[in-house]
Amino acid sequence: MSDEITVMVVDDHPIWREGVARDLGERGMTVVATAPDAAAAVRIALAARPQVVLMDLNLGATSGVDAIEGILAKLPDTRVLVLSASGEQPDVLAAVKAGATGYLVKSAGADFTR
Repeated sequence: MSDEITVMVVDDHPIWREGVARDLGERGMTVVATAPDAAAAVRIALAARPQVVLMDLNLGATSGVDAIEGILAKLPDTRVLVLSASGEQPDVLAAVKAGATGYLVKSAGADFTR
């Protein structure tokens, strides 16, 4: 069994998406895909089959919550971690109800993990 962790990054901001993907790769994770919106996230996740999806919630016309539901309906063993600018309780609850494993606000600093 491989210790490799495969990740997909979903965010509508290209600089943020690419930066997170780069940082994860530098820390030993294998980024197998990225996606700019919810529809692409579902389609690409089905093809790439990542172990973990790092998902933003605000993805334009379609919510990241819809993407979480779509991905987990087809890939129930995938873990979805939300990384969002919003820390509002309704957003957190919606993500968790959709099946997100965890939720982190983008403004959290490195001290969060210590």
